[in-house]
Amino acid sequence: MFLKNFLWLYFFYIICVEILVNFYSVNDQIYNYSILVYIFYFSFYYFKKVNKKLLIAISAISFAVSFYFVFLSNHFENYNINAGISLSIFYILLSLQWFFTHFNKTDRKIQQKMGFWISFSLLLWAVAFIFRIIPMQFFNIKDKEFLLVITQIYQSFTIFSYVIFLVGLLFSKADE
Repeated sequence: MFLKNFLWLYFFYIICVEILVNFYSVNDQIYNYSILVYIFYFSFYYFKKVNKKLLIAISAISFAVSFYFVFLSNHFENYNINAGISLSIFYILLSLQWFFTHFNKTDRKIQQKMGFWISFSLLLWAVAFIFRIIPMQFFNIKDKEFLLVITQIYQSFTIFSYVIFLVGLLFSKADE
């Protein structure tokens, strides 16, 4: 039950950040700081669910790389794309590690585990983010209309990943 409430806290945090950015014109820099929070947060969430040594290595590297991009690079006023890519790779590695760890366990169906829905949500969002963010600069110069289409597709995937996350919170049983 603790982990389920823990995930509600994460979901509430995301909603607050989005409200601040979209309705109160808070600087995009809040996303950069949030990346560090997300890495710490999901490192804690996955700690008992996956290989601890691998999790610690992935988390430490992701946190160090993101910390560098957030605080030590020259991108202090806008969202740091490199930190976002680092977070996406972190989510992909964590999700895949969870799937590899739990896919063949037969204690109950994988869809009944909350970790399945959380991992699937993170994996979906991270892949969509990478497909949007990496070509963004190129399309901003060459084809702004296509960039708008990619952005709309990304936003749809983001909403869908939040729905999947909610399904995990509302309709599944907590793992371990």
